[in-house]
Amino acid sequence: RQLREASPSIMPVATSVGLIRASLLFASVMVFNYGMDQVVDLYATSPDRAASAWQAIEPVAYALGGSGGDLLGGVWYLSVNVTAMRAGAFPRPLSVLGATIGIAGIVAAASGLSAVEDGFEALQIVWFAWFGILMVRRSRSMVGTGLGPGGGAVQVHPDKQRPGDAVI
Repeated sequence: RQLREASPSIMPVATSVGLIRASLLFASVMVFNYGMDQVVDLYATSPDRAASAWQAIEPVAYALGGSGGDLLGGVWYLSVNVTAMRAGAFPRPLSVLGATIGIAGIVAAASGLSAVEDGFEALQIVWFAWFGILMVRRSRSMVGTGLGPGGGAVQVHPDKQRPGDAVI
């Protein structure tokens, strides 16, 4: 919400790119898993046909998943983290790391440099772990404040109200 308010023009695009990327990643996994199941069954009766089938299935799964660089992931990381940096929504080092990951994803997609792609993929794990820790800490700091995740007041039903809860 804070990012959407900070950049009402960029965040809807980033959200759309993120949803498309997630959908393509799920599709990649589904093609890979279903294809592998079919190839394993086929291998029992015809190893040559199984190898041919896999040669057709594997590139489709990799293409959907962004193998060879992830342009959509790079655009998402870059747009979210530049916006977060401008809004002060994340710690600056996290935003810089995310923007760097975004640039690496775009460069990997455009150049096909496997070292850049490897860095892009590995650094995503670091970014998401850091982001997850940040979100857990923020949610814990809101416990007992009467504030919801967006910073707005939370109305407590009278039957559920405890001593010290804010009354709205």
